[in-house]
Amino acid sequence: MRATTLLSIGLGMLAAGATPGRAVELARIQGMGINEIESRRFSLDREEEVEIEAVTLRPGRLATGCDAWILDASTREVVWRVKEADTERKGSRLLEVEDRKRLPKGEYELYLATFPDRDRGGFGLKEFFGLVTRGHRYWHGARRLVDDLEITLRAPSGTAQGRNRLHHVAEALGEGAIASMIGMGDGERRCSAFVLPEKTEVEIYALGEATGDGLYDAAWIIDVDTGEKVWALERRNSKRAGGDKKNRLVREKLDLPAGRYAAFYATDDSHAWPRFNLRPPFDPMAWGLTIRTTDPARARRVTEFDYEGHEDRNRVVDLTRIRDHRHAMAGFTLDRPQELCIHAVGEGDHGDMYDYGWIIDARSREVVWEMKHRHTRHAGGAKKNRVANRVKRFDAGSYTVHFVTDDSHAYRDWNAAPPFEPTRWGITLTGVGEDFDQEAVRPYRPDEDPDVLARIARVRNREWEQTSFRIDHDQDVLVYALGEGRRGDMYDYAWIENDRGRTVWEMTYRKTDHAGGSKKNRLFRDEVHLKAGTYEVYYISDGSHAYGRWNAEPPRDPEAWGVMVLAVD
Repeated sequence: MRATTLLSIGLGMLAAGATPGRAVELARIQGMGINEIESRRFSLDREEEVEIEAVTLRPGRLATGCDAWILDASTREVVWRVKEADTERKGSRLLEVEDRKRLPKGEYELYLATFPDRDRGGFGLKEFFGLVTRGHRYWHGARRLVDDLEITLRAPSGTAQGRNRLHHVAEALGEGAIASMIGMGDGERRCSAFVLPEKTEVEIYALGEATGDGLYDAAWIIDVDTGEKVWALERRNSKRAGGDKKNRLVREKLDLPAGRYAAFYATDDSHAWPRFNLRPPFDPMAWGLTIRTTDPARARRVTEFDYEGHEDRNRVVDLTRIRDHRHAMAGFTLDRPQELCIHAVGEGDHGDMYDYGWIIDARSREVVWEMKHRHTRHAGGAKKNRVANRVKRFDAGSYTVHFVTDDSHAYRDWNAAPPFEPTRWGITLTGVGEDFDQEAVRPYRPDEDPDVLARIARVRNREWEQTSFRIDHDQDVLVYALGEGRRGDMYDYAWIENDRGRTVWEMTYRKTDHAGGSKKNRLFRDEVHLKAGTYEVYYISDGSHAYGRWNAEPPRDPEAWGVMVLAVD
């Protein structure tokens, strides 16, 4: 009876993958190279004490640092780390680890990484000059030492599942997720759009790259119907994700009202899965964004839709991909009031904007919206990349949209890290909501506007231009003129004469205001009363500082350098 019982116990242990008196090997990693990361999966059928044996490098002695850790596959939390274990010296540059860690039943991932250890000075001036002076011999020695690194896990019972792959992590994170964009590589941008039929609490898990100088790999969520950003991974709302200090992590819960949402993730050209240029985070394959509902039952009621198609369908104005030293302009007319989302990406720093947009009421010539630095937020990449996003109600009427760039840092010619949406450098206007009426929107062209009585624009150096108009009754007209003036005198200016050659209006310095840019850019915008009759409009420019040949900063509305006369109701 006793022998039969012992035999049954022994057979049961063999069936579970264990040998009597001997621990099962759950995971082993060895034969690493410099700047590599390896991972193995294993599972525990019950709570076990795991034996850990490892050989690692002494910190701060070589051109590489080393770290090893165990991640709980379900919670994505680090449950053990080699740098917190007791070690014994093994030779001049190696450490030997023998440790034990009690782990509950579950799935786990073991990681071993050999990356530059910037925080601990693993690759400082001493190592650099050693590498330069000793050349191949030094580097070969470093590689040989890294090749000695290894880590092995054993336990009385458990299952070794082999090499950990991206699809394994995707399965672990994607179960019940309403959006999952992980394993993001260099230079990638993805979007996932979904509809929430009711107010829903979601859990966000995101990893990205951010430093004090900028945000380089990040995630954000927008409300599709308003265009407003409802959440974003930023340095201030994230914490360290392990490895290098620029690895950032957000794990938080967010209440989202019923509606349509689009989630985005974008990376720059370096430091992403699988080619990190410095120490990777503790959850490297999850580099990206995962969104899941806290109530799994609600996830089944969430549906997907094509955001890119929606965005293009409601587009009113598209002035994007703007290059250096450009002034782009487009006009539109609304037959009835409409709500539009303004989205502008440009360059600004220290409170000033250098590449920016604005919108002008075509009738009043007043600026109804302008991209000001204080109303922008970081657009990703270099800190000077700024984005403005606002929903604005426009009255029925005609409008002109403008975007201007300076001589550096614009689409396809960046002098610093580009924004997350480089192709949207410029300004777009998009209809908002289901009530948006595309048929009530049409293009606006100033030359075809019946309210424009006379127009002289884009005046260059050494020009004298003239045009005429007629009014059938006494009325007020709006005069809008830009020119050059300084110290009380005007050098580029306009005037109006009646049919008897008498000047009825003239652009004088004291009647003008600053037109933006250089102080000598002057602007007149006011109503002038004229009697019925025919009038001649003149504009004259001197030999410097005019449209296309500015010798100082141009005005905010360079295309209008000249004069315009409009009828007033």
